[in-house]
Amino acid sequence: MPRLPNTTPRRIVRFFEAEGFVLDHVSGSHHIFYHPDSKKRAVIPMHTKDLPKGTLLAILRQTGYTKSDLAEWLGKVGKRPPLPPLIFVLCLTPPSTLNHHPSAL
Repeated sequence: MPRLPNTTPRRIVRFFEAEGFVLDHVSGSHHIFYHPDSKKRAVIPMHTKDLPKGTLLAILRQTGYTKSDLAEWLGKVGKRPPLPPLIFVLCLTPPSTLNHHPSAL
């Protein structure tokens, strides 16, 4: 079984939204998501810190998902295409076209 990575509540929300859950309502700092087909609910505390592992496991257990499901989804989402190489452009503007004071030249 894969090791569960540290995850923010926002990433968990994205996982459940990708799985078909919709936001039902908000109660304080807890967002309650509902799946229209399976009728399951997920209560996700929306705090700024990472979710504790036990809380995350309880949420997954209540909704019928496993650590493997989440780890697989995080692996797909976490991989971003490589950045294109940086291109430096040298500006070859003649000094006469720049707005400098003549004594500065």
